[in-house]
Amino acid sequence: MSGDYAQDSITQAFERACKRAGVDNPSKFVFGAEIGGNISNADGSYSITDGVDTAELKFEKKHQFYIDLKPGYVVQDNTLLYGLVGYQNTKFEAEGFWNGTSVGTDDDTFGGLRLGAGIEYMTEANTSFRLQYHYTAYSDKTYNYPGYTEKWDGHDSTIELGLAYNF
Repeated sequence: MSGDYAQDSITQAFERACKRAGVDNPSKFVFGAEIGGNISNADGSYSITDGVDTAELKFEKKHQFYIDLKPGYVVQDNTLLYGLVGYQNTKFEAEGFWNGTSVGTDDDTFGGLRLGAGIEYMTEANTSFRLQYHYTAYSDKTYNYPGYTEKWDGHDSTIELGLAYNF
């Protein structure tokens, strides 16, 4: 590790930000926020049959946007453990089938509580790697098809590996 790295640990970077804001924080607790989004083509389907008729729901995740609050604790000068609590908004496209025939399509946007945790390791003055997990519990929706009703109770679990640039 270089000499510059020792001067720009997570603790020191946070202390400098606190001083600029006029806040004295001698603890190793930190707090931040993050806004983000991504594009997806993850898909899935669900079907049910009574032996004669078959109903199927196919869906595809299109994109999502989120905002998180990130409370954390600096365990070493270059390592941060943090939690995530926030809100996620995700768009899905869905299509229903009855005995193999399309009975309708729908584009739906669901929102939900987003919770998670992660670890971030600072490698250079402004660069860090992170590993995090988050879970989102979406709002429910009921789909009504001829002779069949499906209640969608969605959730999302994600593990992410990332590279962050802090400015």
